[in-house]
Amino acid sequence: MSSATHPTHPAPPATTPSGEPALVVTCGAHGKNARAVRDLVSVAAELAGAGDTATDDLRSAVGELFANCVTHLPGTTVHVEARHDRSTRRFTVHVDDHDDTRVLFPHEGPAPATEAESGYGLHLVHHLTDRCGVIPLPAGRGKRVWFTISI
Repeated sequence: MSSATHPTHPAPPATTPSGEPALVVTCGAHGKNARAVRDLVSVAAELAGAGDTATDDLRSAVGELFANCVTHLPGTTVHVEARHDRSTRRFTVHVDDHDDTRVLFPHEGPAPATEAESGYGLHLVHHLTDRCGVIPLPAGRGKRVWFTISI
């Protein structure tokens, strides 16, 4: 689990992320693809030198973001990109979808009702990562939900 704090308004990464590409995957938002995406991000993180805790946090965070696509945009195309910045030892993951609906992270909106059985995924991502956020893609092509973890 990350010990870093989140700024109130985290600065999003550039539309074109920095760092070396570690993984690029485009696939359908189907439950059967979720495990493959989690596994691929985990392997990319391990190859970049991430420790066990960081790899587990990356795996969980990307799993939550991909699960949101499966739940809210089933069957649509999802683009997952992971990049490793060697100079800062940060691993950044972007999950792009083609829906313009804005999502809110905990620092941006209210928590789900305590009795709710879902709606906690972005809270988990916020808790596990150093920074996270969402930015619209150019020309109304959807959104990029992203997070960064120090490895």
